[in-house]
Amino acid sequence: MIQGSAYKKLSSSSAQDNVISSVMANSTLTILELEDHSIGSNGAQALSKALKTNSNLTTLCLQNNWIGENGAQALSGALKTTSTLTTLNLEEQLNRSQQSSGAV
Repeated sequence: MIQGSAYKKLSSSSAQDNVISSVMANSTLTILELEDHSIGSNGAQALSKALKTNSNLTTLCLQNNWIGENGAQALSGALKTTSTLTTLNLEEQLNRSQQSSGAV
């Protein structure tokens, strides 16, 4: 399990992306829950790249991570090439400006 606070404290988005890529390279991982990890668009794009080569992941939960339009498009592209992912949770994907203004 990746602890949210430890992930958020990584010094750069590239360090966070490296963590994501390393986790996704795990050949026995079938469920990855990353709720509330501030993944953002860059993290979603890193996940998308890793999804294209991961053949074991069946469930990916990205609830409340502000992946944005670019992140969602990247994930959409990855879903076209992965055959094992059966569950993708993208609930509560407000961007930061929507959240701070209270918009839904």
